[in-house]
This record gives sequence, structure tokens and C-alpha cells, in this order.
Amino acid sequence: DGIAPFTDPSDLSGVGWSALSVGWVVLTLWLSGRLLTQLGVRTPVWIGVAAVLLLVRQLTSVFSMGQADLWTGGLAVIFLFLALRDRPWLATLALALCAILKLPAMLFLPYLVCAGRWGLALKTVVWLGLLVPLGAVVLEPGNPIHLLTAWGASLVQTSPGQAFTIGDQSLMALLGRFLMNDGYGLNVLSLSRPVITGLTLALDALLFLSIVLPARATLKDPRRLTSDVALVLILMVLASPAAWLATYTVLLFPMALAVGLLSEQLRARPRDWTLVPLALLTGLFSLL
Repeated sequence: DGIAPFTDPSDLSGVGWSALSVGWVVLTLWLSGRLLTQLGVRTPVWIGVAAVLLLVRQLTSVFSMGQADLWTGGLAVIFLFLALRDRPWLATLALALCAILKLPAMLFLPYLVCAGRWGLALKTVVWLGLLVPLGAVVLEPGNPIHLLTAWGASLVQTSPGQAFTIGDQSLMALLGRFLMNDGYGLNVLSLSRPVITGLTLALDALLFLSIVLPARATLKDPRRLTSDVALVLILMVLASPAAWLATYTVLLFPMALAVGLLSEQLRARPRDWTLVPLALLTGLFSLL
């Protein structure tokens, strides 16, 4: 949920939270640039600006609501940055914090297992086993078990209802609007909620397999790991049962990576100036 005291621009805590969030955006984009440089990709200075402009509405939403999605995406980038520098314990600490902030980040665990990175997966589980109980004790020292059970009950009670609300921007909500009679008149079929849920899970599974299955021999390659982390971040948004505009701010790194790789590919091919208007229209469409 939104951190209400941090969203009031007239309150000192709101100013502090906004300043920290701006710094976190800068850090995320700086690390993204370092990762691209490490992979041998020449990064134009405007990549960070382009990523921010393409996600400006989502970033505005996360600043106004005090959500933690922006921090989740940044922690995933820190995990990747440290993992590529062979700092497994610090890397997995960042990944564990990422999963604690937003549960869909747990998708990284099955990915690491499928990629043969058992050590990183195990270290992440160790950190989760330490941090989750510690957090419960700090927040509710008198009865930490109550906090954990209340959190689980809240997920069970709120997630199904949120999954089909009009503001939801998840894959499940998209399928629901077109395949379920929800009263808005956009549907072409009238399937039930359990069927939509099952269909969404099947599509999520196929998308996950599309990340881990191709060219398994390259799973240990740094370039492959970088692109896979970006894809898992995208899948985190799609697979979330309730995704709002703020949720999409985890795509700051995938957006920067996509712009950087696209720039590299355009420089490596003969110039076709007829593609420039098309690229500008595509960017304008994404911005709008």
C-alpha cells in the first residue's frame, strides 16, 4: 500500500521520500549505464533521459502514492551489478530485499534454479529466512507471528478482488476485460474468473519458459544474465495479480537496456532515414 505520510508534499517526510526516490532513480540509471558499458555496449548520454520520459506517467504515480515499486526495480539492478562482479552474498541480499518489498520478485528464485545458479538461489533463501522474521520482530516485537499471519491473510483477501478492478494494469486484468463479462462491454467472450485465472497462469508459465529455455548453453553468459533479469522484471509486472501504474516503474532498467541495445543495433546497420519518423512515432506512442 501507499506510504501515506510520505506522499504529502507539504510534509517534511514527503520531501525526504521524494528526494530519496529521485536519488534512487539516478542510481538505477547510473548502474544501468555501467552494466551496458560492461557488456561492451556504447551508451549515449541520453539513454537515462529517454527511459525516464517513456515512464514519466508511471514515475509520477509512484512519487504521488509513495509506492515501493521503484525501489524494487533498483534492488534488482543492484543484484545484477553485484552478481556480475562475483559478490554473491551482497547480491543476494539485494535480491532478498527486492522480494520482501514486492512478492512477485520471488520469480527470480525459480529463474536462478533453472539457470543453474543454485548458489545465488540458496543464498537468497538464507537471507529471506533471516530478514523476514527479523522484520516481523522489529515491527511487532510483542507478537511477530501475528504480523506474518496477518500479512498472509491480507494477501488472500485483497488480491483476488483487486485483480479485476478497472485500475488494474496486469495481464490478468487485460484478459478479464476482453474475455469476461465485467459490465464494461469490452468483452468478446464471457468466461468465468477461475478460467481467466487459469489462462493467465498458463500464459505466465509460457513466458517464464521463453526466458529460461532458449540456448541453455548461454545461461552463464553475463550478457544473457543481464537480458534475463530485465525480462524477469517485465514478467513480474505481467504476472502480478494486481498491477497499477506505479508497478511499471520496475521497468526503468529494462527500458534503459532496450534503448541502449536498440541504439547499438541502429549504429551497426546502414542508416535508413525513413525509419526515423517511425521510431519517433513509436516513442511518442509509448510516452502518451
